[in-house]
Amino acid sequence: MVWLHAVKDRGHHFGAGEIRKDNTFTVDGMLPGAYTISVNPLVGDSYLASAHLGSADVLRAGLTISSTNPSGMLDLVISPNGASVEGMVVKAQKPVSGASMHIELADAEQGQTFAKADAETDQYGQFAFHALRPGKYVISAKEDEQSEGVRTIDTSLEEKQHSRITITLDDGK
Repeated sequence: MVWLHAVKDRGHHFGAGEIRKDNTFTVDGMLPGAYTISVNPLVGDSYLASAHLGSADVLRAGLTISSTNPSGMLDLVISPNGASVEGMVVKAQKPVSGASMHIELADAEQGQTFAKADAETDQYGQFAFHALRPGKYVISAKEDEQSEGVRTIDTSLEEKQHSRITITLDDGK
């Protein structure tokens, strides 16, 4: 399914188009405005690698629909070569369950909705982010909503790279 979400939330406007067997889709009834693009579900570590409306790179610039140009061919390229980050959050050498995790592409552009994601660690303090496009990322961990401290690390990911990290939270000592 191809999803278009309004950048400025004016009435929760979005559009969706089912991908047909011939790999085409149609999204009808879109109001003028700026939109982000996402495609899901995708298989494995696949990610939206590029999106062009004519010569415009709408992943970098965002997709703008105007009343004078209500239609066009939006070309999407899906890459199966996404990266992933898996890891563990620890405090005082013990796993932290329920920690809030956030990952964001450090050089994210306006239209890139896939450039950030949130997760929570499981009962063993483990987390995972999959289907990431290559690039530089900032990963942050926070023990819980009452915690003041956030631990942030930077990492770079290449195509097909599967990285494993451990994030250590301050134990307050």
